[in-house]
Amino acid sequence: MEKCLEIEGGKLYISDDVDRLLELSSQGEKCVPILTDETKRLDMDRFPFAIEDADGVPQEEYVRMYRKLCGTPETIAVTERLRIREIAVDDLPALFLLYDDPDVTAFIEPLFPYDEEKEYTENYIRYVYGLYGYGMWIVERRAGDAWEIIGRAGIEQKEGRLEMGYMLGKAFRHMGYAREACRAVLAYAWEHTDEPAVYCTAEQKNKASIRLLETFGFLPCFENEGSEGLYIKKRPDGL
Repeated sequence: MEKCLEIEGGKLYISDDVDRLLELSSQGEKCVPILTDETKRLDMDRFPFAIEDADGVPQEEYVRMYRKLCGTPETIAVTERLRIREIAVDDLPALFLLYDDPDVTAFIEPLFPYDEEKEYTENYIRYVYGLYGYGMWIVERRAGDAWEIIGRAGIEQKEGRLEMGYMLGKAFRHMGYAREACRAVLAYAWEHTDEPAVYCTAEQKNKASIRLLETFGFLPCFENEGSEGLYIKKRPDGL
């Protein structure tokens, strides 16, 4: 079986024929195998997505897979002043500039050396976004007709719970951007996951972060991880 879908000016091939998949892939085409005993042996690095039933996949899921295979970051949310989207390797120079400030890394881990961070980002895009459909994202603000990277925000699975995280460059603090970004992240979590709660960790010395969590109704948990406090916000009733 083979299908060819026209998506955003390109083509996505779906097939259960190993030889055909390898041929198309070698020609630079975007391919998704249909799972069989034979296609299960294909290299997952080359074919990161696979499906069981070609007719049972919604069109929007095919679009998502196609964009991932093309390396096109998904836009997660657009707010009044911000855009939240998936990270791309091309974002790394801007992120390194943001992280090159001791105030930024006072309460979060610094980036790896560039080559390691590049490899980490490539794997994150493929495996974390690919598996969960969410993760840590890029936060941009409007800059005329363009967008300027100002930080990161998102949700991740950690120790069996869904955790929210965020970071803003020093120059972009005290402008309400963190609140605007976190509000969008929480809305995404309630709409796109079935998790009963969202957690967040914050250093006890990071008073600004704790105040922000409190504005969203996060409450401290009984758990405490050293200097970090764990906070929880339960899913609102009816969501």
